[in-house]
Amino acid sequence: MIFFIGLALLISCKKETQKTANNFSAFLGGTLNDTLYKHVFLLKNDKIIDTLPINNGVFGKKFDLLNAGLYALKINKDVYTVFIDKNDSLNIHLNKHPFQSTISFTGKGSEKNVFLKQLEDTLKMDCNFIYQKKRTAFKTSADSIRDNRRAYYLRKKTELGWSKDFDTYPQALIDYTYFSYLEQFTLISKDSLPNDYFSFRNKTDLNKNDLIYFNSYKNYFITFLDVQAKKSVFKNIEEKEILKLNILDSISKNESIKNHVSAKMMYDFFVGNPKNNSNEKLVNTFKRINTDTEQKKNIESVQIQIDRLKKTQQLPQIKLTTIDGNTVTSFKNSAPSIIFFWSVHNIPFYNKMMKYIKENTHKKIHYYAVNIDNTPNWKKYISTNDINVTYLQTTNFNEVADKWGVFNLNRFILLHPNGNIKDAFYHL
Repeated sequence: MIFFIGLALLISCKKETQKTANNFSAFLGGTLNDTLYKHVFLLKNDKIIDTLPINNGVFGKKFDLLNAGLYALKINKDVYTVFIDKNDSLNIHLNKHPFQSTISFTGKGSEKNVFLKQLEDTLKMDCNFIYQKKRTAFKTSADSIRDNRRAYYLRKKTELGWSKDFDTYPQALIDYTYFSYLEQFTLISKDSLPNDYFSFRNKTDLNKNDLIYFNSYKNYFITFLDVQAKKSVFKNIEEKEILKLNILDSISKNESIKNHVSAKMMYDFFVGNPKNNSNEKLVNTFKRINTDTEQKKNIESVQIQIDRLKKTQQLPQIKLTTIDGNTVTSFKNSAPSIIFFWSVHNIPFYNKMMKYIKENTHKKIHYYAVNIDNTPNWKKYISTNDINVTYLQTTNFNEVADKWGVFNLNRFILLHPNGNIKDAFYHL
């Protein structure tokens, strides 16, 4: 009897030792510039594991027992990935702006998160080399970019000395970006491919749930689906999307991955093709594959916003003010006009638009430049000498996004001289 009690205690001690080794305490907190939001949701493997209240833009909590790994912070519809390691005390500072949110880190554990964010941003660099016609030239460029990023990763690994748990993620970001290049090349090249060209697919995993919040992984997945769909002939672009959704359903057994990838596919399709957003078969296929109620509602909301503008001749009323503080009630003009949107947090886009306007002054078009920032310093970026531009501001971007279907800055509305809508989704 004593032997069994001793054995039980020994087993219990071993379990406790193992539990302590695999788990740890950590602090996670931060600041948010927008006081509109009241909670931050902490997710692990796409499941909410805790809710952190936001008080006056500040949130934080000490966790007595937390596994090392990648987590996600969800604020409204936005998701930010963070890696939490043993005894980290991590502070996350979020500046939310339409289309241009920024994130920074301080405290213990910040360096590896800064690196991961910098690496992901670096991977968004221009990839025009893909359009090189010759496979050998393309492959040389792709390999060179991958090798340079690996060298950067290895330098930071030596410098920071991070854990094996963390090491998985920078490697995955580099690899899946490289794999995306290889897939994408086959969509545009007519070169004959060697028999072993797709051997890199043996290194991919289409069921990696912990990578689902990384764009590199989702973009690879979607490019892979494009390559698979290339083998078929379609009557229209909707048929192609339906096939891609069905392929996704057949090759991935992970519910979270299917939800995230299908939602991104539908969002990109509707926003990129707003005049093709009412295909019932496509929508029903998405609803069958996607099991996330919130994601379905988000896609349905996009459809509603697009449909609302397609079915009306007049722009829904929103509050806009001029640089003098006057309220705008009409868009009537002696010529057709174009409404575009800009932000002080993305001045390169604004400068690009102003350059376009100046280079096309021969066109008899008036422009309404709508600033979407709730900030008084927007006026310092504008020039009152632009006679064919009317500068406006809205302090309620959510109203603009909802009523006018503004999903990104690259969004234009063409109006008749009488102010009615000529093309609600104009391509400049």
